[in-house]
Amino acid sequence: MLVHVHATWCPVCVKQEKAFNELSNHADFKKFTAINVNFDMDTDFRKAHNINNQSIIMVFKGGKQVSTKVGAASKGDLQKWISGSI
Repeated sequence: MLVHVHATWCPVCVKQEKAFNELSNHADFKKFTAINVNFDMDTDFRKAHNINNQSIIMVFKGGKQVSTKVGAASKGDLQKWISGSI
């Protein structure tokens, strides 16, 4: 599972979302269930995972967090990171 913790007011989050949309047809991306977590509204998720900032991308396998990417990332960086997280 790929989780994007975002905020609508966050310019980095907007860029990450655009990159995700562009990558959505990539074969590696299709191996994940991707969800967005709203930084401002999904406080239970944030508390459960000790998240204090937006623009965080997390990968979970078997219910456990296995990888995290924080901050701005280009489409190429995200593709490489996602491919390496499989």
